[in-house]
Amino acid sequence: MKNILRTSVAAFSLGMIALPGAAQAAIVINIEQNGSDVIGTVSGSLDLTGLTFFRSVANFNGGALNSVEARRGLFLGAEIKKAPSDIYQGIAGPSNWGMGRRLNGQSFSGDTFGIVVDQSSVYLPVGYISNSAIASTATFAGATIASLGLDVGVYSYTTPNDTITVNIGQAALGAVPEPATWAFMIFGFGAVGGALRSNRRRQKNTAQNANIKVSYA
Repeated sequence: MKNILRTSVAAFSLGMIALPGAAQAAIVINIEQNGSDVIGTVSGSLDLTGLTFFRSVANFNGGALNSVEARRGLFLGAEIKKAPSDIYQGIAGPSNWGMGRRLNGQSFSGDTFGIVVDQSSVYLPVGYISNSAIASTATFAGATIASLGLDVGVYSYTTPNDTITVNIGQAALGAVPEPATWAFMIFGFGAVGGALRSNRRRQKNTAQNANIKVSYA
């Protein structure tokens, strides 16, 4: 029984081991209602491999603290005139998050970051090193998801070597396994089931053999 348990645990672990890392998007943007305000948070890191450097801008977002524009798939954040940025192009995904026009927010903290879908662009701190951590928070005071013209949903984008996920009106409920991870999980569960069936057969055979009576003439 101990051997069966070890086999089951090992198989289950094999099926689950790929889940935590493979399922996470590299950059996650959550835009959520928080009381009377809308809060936008950015976390993660971005692999620049395959992206095309476009240009640097000295006055990010025209001097506004932070902005969102649903019809362009635009979310920007930076301190006024204090965050020159590098622009990279090469993202692909949904063209908009609704029909709302551009609105500026009131406060921002953290690293400069932006995504502008209709330009296939991401905005990053000047000199950003590939795969470095990014974390920031933007506040749209007195706003709602509806007043910003945003459609609730999950919007997934790809770069040549990474991913960006935008969650609007709902934070990620959990990582969604990629196909390879599902394969490992299915293999793990299958191995557990196979081990249990094999154990039942052995127990049955043992019981049957114990009931066999041998007689000698």
